[in-house]
Amino acid sequence: MDTTNQTNLLGFRETERREEFLKTRAVLMQCPDVFEVKALSWVPDECRWLWCIKTTFATWPKFVVGWLDPKTGEAEEVFQCGREDSAMGQFEELNVGDHQ
Repeated sequence: MDTTNQTNLLGFRETERREEFLKTRAVLMQCPDVFEVKALSWVPDECRWLWCIKTTFATWPKFVVGWLDPKTGEAEEVFQCGREDSAMGQFEELNVGDHQ
């Protein structure tokens, strides 16, 4: 079934990138310390995903920003903090991708 030109129930056009977005989000949610994926973006210049998560920890670090290589599945943390606005600010600074 070709989903490229189909519309989902929310009115969004299904694309290969959207499917990759959902798959990557699911992979991040399977990590034991991830409570919520706050933001996720494909960054073409980096050829990898930029993510911001809320952790399950009650204290430090509550939020983490990092990169995920889709080929190797390796994650690289680049920023940790206790405040969502700081984490999202760092995410926005690094983000030149297509999803948020």
